[in-house]
Amino acid sequence: MTESFAYSTLNYPFRKDKIGTVGNAGPGIEIKIAQDEEILVRGKGLFDGYYKNPEASAETIVDGWLHTGDIGSLDEDGYLSIQGRKNDTFKTAKGKFVSPVPIEKRLFELSNVEMMCLVGSGMPGPILLALPHHFPNFDRARYERRVKHVIETINGELESHAKIRGVFMIKEPWSIENGLLTPTLKIRRHLLEKKYHDVGVNWPSGQLVQWEE
Repeated sequence: MTESFAYSTLNYPFRKDKIGTVGNAGPGIEIKIAQDEEILVRGKGLFDGYYKNPEASAETIVDGWLHTGDIGSLDEDGYLSIQGRKNDTFKTAKGKFVSPVPIEKRLFELSNVEMMCLVGSGMPGPILLALPHHFPNFDRARYERRVKHVIETINGELESHAKIRGVFMIKEPWSIENGLLTPTLKIRRHLLEKKYHDVGVNWPSGQLVQWEE
């Protein structure tokens, strides 16, 4: 982050078992994880604040700690793993918080989809929005069986409140033109939450997959 002079952690070569982390705190840097799992950084290279924006400055640096806005964890050796943005975390209708990015990362490892986004704010449970890859002689029923196997696998790895309740197969790709991707090709999660909120709230019990027609 520019707020920390782009200096917080260093990954020293070579720890094969630490691939996927962003390394240890660099010399002169302290890192800790807040109760809400936000990554906090402290060091002499932190900025003084945002130009003519004391409110944002006061929210970002508290008692000398930079609140990064990232969610993460430290292992027993002090190696930091980033799991996603704090703002991406959503709360279901049951009052439980879910961090979607690690789940999406795992789903990309297991599934065959072109685009995906996990949503669930105010819904009974998380819903996966997915754009399937279409092959010659695409067999919808066969694809659904594959999806069911993937969801059963990932749900077996998740806490009960984070288990995926359903998969909604979207019809059109998200793009910059339709406003669902930013100019840097990041998904506008909050817009998808709004667009598909009613789908998630009214998801039929006992049905895993629905298709957008």
